[in-house]
Amino acid sequence: MADDLGRVIPAIDSFLTELSSRIDVRAAVLEYRDVLEDGPESTWLHQAGGSPWSSSPQEVLSSLFSIAPYGGGDAPESLPAALTALTNGELSFREQAQKLVFVFTDDTYQNTGGPSLDELAGYLQQSGIRVSVFADPSTFDASWEAPGRAIETQAMAAPQEDDEDLLSFALSGFESESFASEDLLGEGLASEEEMDFFFTDDLLAAEDPDPAVPAAGLSYRSLAQSTGGILADLSGDVEGSLLTYGSILFSGEGTLGAGTDEEGKDGEESPSSKKAIYILPGSLASRLYDEQGQEIWLDLDALMADILQYTQEGIVPASILKLSPDGTGTRVHVDAARDLYGVLNNTQPLVEMLKATCSGVFDVVFFPYNWTADLNEAARSLEEDIEAKGYEDVVLVTHSTGGLLAATYLAKSQENRDKVEKAILIAAPLYGTLSALLPAETGTRPDLTGTIAMLTGLPSSVLNAWVRDVTGNSPTIYQLFPSWEYLVNTGTVYRDEKDHSLLKPVASPEQMYALLNRSRNLNPNLTDGNERSHAAHRESVLGGDILKILSQVDTLLIGSSIGVPTPAVAIYRDTKGFSSLDEVIYQKKGDGTILGLSAFLCDAQGVPALPYLDFPGLGHTALIGDTRVLTEVVRQIMAPYGGVADLPAPAEEPYPPEVLQELSSMESMVKLVLESNEEVTPVVVDPNGYTISLTDASLVYTVLSTTPGDYRSQLYLPASGYQVRLQTQAELSALKGKVSVSTVDKDGYRSATSVYRLTEVSPSGGISLPTFRLPTEAMTAEQLSALGSSQGTLAATEPATGWQIPETLFLDELGVATALPVSGADIESGKLRPETLFFESQDESLVSVDPSGKIVGLAPGTAVVTATEPLSGYTLSCQVNVAGYPETVSLADLRLKTGETVSLTPSFAPEGALKASVTYEVEDPSLARIEQDVLTALAPGKTQIRAIALGGAETRFTLVVDRPEGNLSKPKKPTYTVTKSGVKLTWKPVANADLYQVYRGLPGKKVTRLTTTSDLAFTDASAEPGVPYEYSVRAKSYKTREASYVSGGKSKPTKAVWLPVPQGLALQGTSLTWETVPAGDGYEILFSDQKDLTEGTLVKVKGAGKSKRTLAKLGLTKGTWYVKIRSYKTVPGLGKIRSSWSKKLKVKRK
Repeated sequence: MADDLGRVIPAIDSFLTELSSRIDVRAAVLEYRDVLEDGPESTWLHQAGGSPWSSSPQEVLSSLFSIAPYGGGDAPESLPAALTALTNGELSFREQAQKLVFVFTDDTYQNTGGPSLDELAGYLQQSGIRVSVFADPSTFDASWEAPGRAIETQAMAAPQEDDEDLLSFALSGFESESFASEDLLGEGLASEEEMDFFFTDDLLAAEDPDPAVPAAGLSYRSLAQSTGGILADLSGDVEGSLLTYGSILFSGEGTLGAGTDEEGKDGEESPSSKKAIYILPGSLASRLYDEQGQEIWLDLDALMADILQYTQEGIVPASILKLSPDGTGTRVHVDAARDLYGVLNNTQPLVEMLKATCSGVFDVVFFPYNWTADLNEAARSLEEDIEAKGYEDVVLVTHSTGGLLAATYLAKSQENRDKVEKAILIAAPLYGTLSALLPAETGTRPDLTGTIAMLTGLPSSVLNAWVRDVTGNSPTIYQLFPSWEYLVNTGTVYRDEKDHSLLKPVASPEQMYALLNRSRNLNPNLTDGNERSHAAHRESVLGGDILKILSQVDTLLIGSSIGVPTPAVAIYRDTKGFSSLDEVIYQKKGDGTILGLSAFLCDAQGVPALPYLDFPGLGHTALIGDTRVLTEVVRQIMAPYGGVADLPAPAEEPYPPEVLQELSSMESMVKLVLESNEEVTPVVVDPNGYTISLTDASLVYTVLSTTPGDYRSQLYLPASGYQVRLQTQAELSALKGKVSVSTVDKDGYRSATSVYRLTEVSPSGGISLPTFRLPTEAMTAEQLSALGSSQGTLAATEPATGWQIPETLFLDELGVATALPVSGADIESGKLRPETLFFESQDESLVSVDPSGKIVGLAPGTAVVTATEPLSGYTLSCQVNVAGYPETVSLADLRLKTGETVSLTPSFAPEGALKASVTYEVEDPSLARIEQDVLTALAPGKTQIRAIALGGAETRFTLVVDRPEGNLSKPKKPTYTVTKSGVKLTWKPVANADLYQVYRGLPGKKVTRLTTTSDLAFTDASAEPGVPYEYSVRAKSYKTREASYVSGGKSKPTKAVWLPVPQGLALQGTSLTWETVPAGDGYEILFSDQKDLTEGTLVKVKGAGKSKRTLAKLGLTKGTWYVKIRSYKTVPGLGKIRSSWSKKLKVKRK
C-alpha cells in the first residue's frame, strides 16, 4: 500500500496543478475502511483550517500523505458508508459547481446497513455528481446483493465496446482506498470557474436518497457508467488517466466540456484533447530535398551527381549538403508529406506496428528533420509541429540521434515536458558517440560511405572528400560528439608527446575541447565556439545534465549493451602543437554505433540511471526492426489504455550469464594497425578462402588518417583462420611504415604486440608487402612474432601445387591490361580459385599487377611477377618482357572532305618493336582534329601533321581537306529574343558554311546588311524601339583558303520588335514611379514578398505615357515587398512583345 501511495499521490498532485492553472478548484480528502472491522471512526474527513475543503494543492497533498496504509482487514470495504458524506450535509458542494468524485480502492465493496450503493448511485446521478473509480480490474464487475456477500458477475479489465461515456485504463490495485470530490462551477470548465475536489479512502452515510436508483447488484463499472465518471485500473499510469480525464472535461465531450473555450470565450467549443506518437528517426534517416524539391538524400542519381563533382579536376567542389563554417546556410529541407518512413524505409516496421496497435488512442506521426543542421532548429520545428497540430499529449519514440533531439525538445520548456506522456528512446547517443567523431576526423563513416560505395562503386578517396564536406560543418554531427560524462566513464586518452607508449587521461572538459581544437580536421566553431557547438548544446541547452531533463518525464531507454563491437575510446596523439586521431578502441559493449553506457545513461559502475530494456546482441538498425523491441514499445505505450493482453509475453533473458560475458569480450579478435607514408589498405581472406569486404560484419575497419604522408588505419578481425594481405598503388621502393599486430583484452586494448616492416625484401632483391596468416586455432601472444613472413604460415594447410602460370609473357603495348593465365589440375578441380592468389610485381616501374592478376606494361624492360597461394605460401614466378621502343614510325599522306573521319594506323620498325602510343601535332588546328588516334577533317585547306611515337621516333605527313560538292543550303528562319541592349538573333548552322551575313529591313523596303560573322548569333543594338523589322541570314563558304567565297540563299525573314526596359524605377512617397517608354503600349509590374519574386502578383498598367502607380492601387499592404517592371507592346502578327525586366526594387510599406 505504501508503495502505491508513493506513486499515486504525485499523480494527484499533477492533476490538481493542471486544473488549478485553468479554473478555481477546491478539494477534500476522506479516508474509509471497513466499518464492520475497524468501527465508524475509521471513516473520517481530513480537515484543513477547520474545513474539509481546501483550495491549496499543498494542503491537499499534506492530507493525502497522512493516509495510513493499513487497516480494513482483507474483507470488502465500506464504500456506501463513505459516500453518505455527500448526502448528509457533512460534505457540501457549491451550488453552481461541477461535482466530481474519485474513489481509489483495492477491493470490492460491501453494504453495511445504511443506504446501499444502488440507492446512493441514484442520488448521485440526480445531483449531477460524477463518480470515478480506480480499482483492481478483477473487481470492476463485482456486485453485492446483501451485506457481507459478494457476487462475482464478470471480471473485465477493459470496457465493453458500447461503453461510450466510460474511459477504462490498464492500471492496477491499491490497498488503503481514497476518494476525491471536485466542484466545477458552471456547465463547462474555464479559467474563471470553480471546482471542488474530494479525495478519500472510505466514505459515510446519506439522507433521502432518490428512489429512482439503478438495479440491485450495482458494480464499480455500473457506478461509473450511471454517473458519468471513469473506470480505471489503479496500479499503472494514474497520472495519465487523471490528466486524460481532465482533458476530456475541457474538450466538450460531455456536459462538463460545453460552453466555453480554453480562454473563457462563451459560445465556442474548446478543442478536443489530442494525442500523438511522434517517431523521431536517427541521423541520416530523414530524406532531404533541394529548393526545387529534388530528393538529394538518398536519391541515387542526385547523390551521384553531387559526389561526382569530387572527381573533376580543376574545380573546388562543395556538396549541396555542406554548410557554412558557422554551421548555418543549409540548402536542403525535409518534406514530411513525402517522407513517410525515412531513408531506405528503415522505420517502416515501427511506424506500421504503432499505427496498427495504437491508432485508436493516438495519431502516429513520423517526424523527419534536417540532420545536417542544428538539433536546436529541429527541436523548434518539432515544437511548432506539435503546437500547430493541437496535440496536448505526445509520446516520443526515437531512434539514435532522435533521442538527443527529444532531449533537446524537453530541455526547451516545462510546457514541452508537460506535453510528453512518455519518452521511449531507442539506441540514443545520450552521452554522445565516437561514431560521430570519426567522419569529421577522417572523412569516413562505415554506415555512410559503406552504403554509398555499395550503391555507386566510387573509390574511397572520393567518398572521403565528400564525407568531410557533409560532416565538417554539421552542427548535429558535432552535437553528437562524446560528452564529458562519456569521457569520464570510458577514460578517453592521448599519447604522451615524447613517449607514445604512455597514455594520459583527458582530465577536464576544457582539456577535451583544447585537444579537439588542435586537430586540423575539426571545426572550432562547432566544438565550443558558437551557439550551435557541442559545448553550447551540452552546457546551455541541456544544462550540463541530460539525466535531469529526462528524469522529469516518464522515460524508457531501449538499447543493446553487449555483443557488437562499438567505437568506445579515442586515443589521440599530440605532436608539435597539433592533435591527431591515433587509434580507436572498440568494445563489445554496444550496438555497433552507440555504447550501452550512452544509450542507458550509465554511471561509472555501469548502472543505468533510468528505466531501461536491454536487448543484447542487436545491432543499431536492428533495434528498430526487431519484433521483440517493437512489441515492448507498444506494450509501454498502450499499457495505460488496455489492449495489450494479446501481446506476446516480455522476452526472457536470451543468454545465460557466462554467454553474455563471452559476448561482451573482444579477446576472440586480433588488431592490426597500419602506418605508412602512402595509402595502404588491407585485403582480408576468410577461412574458406573468400576475399571479404572490409565492411563485413566479422571485421571492424577504421581509417584514422588520410593526410598525405600520414596514412593510418586499423583492423579488428577474428583471431583464427583468416589472412590479411596488404595492397597499395604506391611505389614499393618508396614505401615506408610499419604494421602492428596485437592480441587484445576483453575491452579491446592491445595486450601483446609485434611490429613488422611494411615491406619485405626477397632473397632475389624483390620488394613486396607482407601477408599475415592467422592460425586455425585462436592466436596467442607467443605466436605474434611468426606472422610476418609472406612465405611462411602458421596454419597446417596442405600446399596447393597443382597449378601453373607461364614462365614468360611478352607485352608489345603499354597501358593495356592482360590477365596472367592460371591453369592446372587444382584450378580444374576447384581446389584453387585464381582470384584467391596474391600477385606481386618485382618492379612496379616496368610492370604492374592488380589483385586479380591483370598485368600492365608500364615501360620497356623485364620484370618478374609472382603468384602466391596465400594460405600455404606456395609461389610461382613469371618473367614479363615489355617490348622496346620503336626506332621509326610512318604514316601515309591523306586527302579528305570536310566532315570525314579516319583512324590513324602508324607502322613501327624494327619488327617486334613496342606498339607505342603516338601523339600528334596539327600545324593548322582549324583544319583537323585528332582524338584517340581518330582524325576529323574540319574545314577546307592544306596542312602538315607531326606524329611522335613514345620513345622519340617521329614523322610528318600531309593532309588536304576539300569542300564537299554541292551548293550551300539556306539557313532556317532565325529566332529572336528581346534583350536589354537590342534584338538578339540566333540560327542553326548550315553544313559546310564558314560565315553568315545578317540583313535587316522594313516590310516592302530595301534591306541592309548588318554584319558578317562566323558565330550563330548576333544582337542588333541599333534597332529603334517599337519598329517592326524583318531579319534574314545568308550562309557563305569557300573551296580552299585561297579560293573565293560561295554564298547560299537568304533565310526566310523573321519579324521582330525591340522594346527598351523602363528606367528609373523608384519609390516616391506612396507611389512607384518610372521613366516612360513611348514606343510601348503599357507596363507590367511584378511584386512579391519573396526576394526572388517567386509566386508574385502581376499588375498591368495600360498607356505608354503612364509613369507612376500608388502602392495602394497596386495592392501592396504593410510589409516589405520586392518590385520590378517591364514595358509591353502589341504588334500585329507577333502578339504581345515585352521588354526585359528592370532591376529589382525593395519597398517597405508601414
